[in-house]
Amino acid sequence: MRLFLIITMLGISFFDFRYYIIPDLFHVILVFSRMVISDSMKEFYFACLNGIAIAFPLILLRYLMNRILHQECMGDGDIKLVFSFSIYFHLLHDLYALLFASVIGLCMSLLYLRKKERMIPFGPCICGGFLIMMLMRTKLF
Repeated sequence: MRLFLIITMLGISFFDFRYYIIPDLFHVILVFSRMVISDSMKEFYFACLNGIAIAFPLILLRYLMNRILHQECMGDGDIKLVFSFSIYFHLLHDLYALLFASVIGLCMSLLYLRKKERMIPFGPCICGGFLIMMLMRTKLF
């Protein structure tokens, strides 16, 4: 399962770097594969609740920042990506992964300031944060 997640993260990072978009197919694959490996539907429902608990505050934060800055700060694909990866981990691990993703995003933004580019793909940062969290844990489930 780790190899599957790593390959998916590489694909997402490639698309987001190249086209500034995360195709919905990646989200469908991640959610469907989590449903398949779940022992019961009850476990899958709890995993989805975990994903909602992580993604919903990001939706509120995105709305607030869009209103304050009058520009798009985070895309829908990024929030769906956080949900898609959050269903594989526990809530505390998801929060740590978002912390790692934010640090990676901050480092990327410092690099992009030199290039004077306005858009910074956050999908690779999210993938990197969850990858670090996944590698720090001894087992995935």
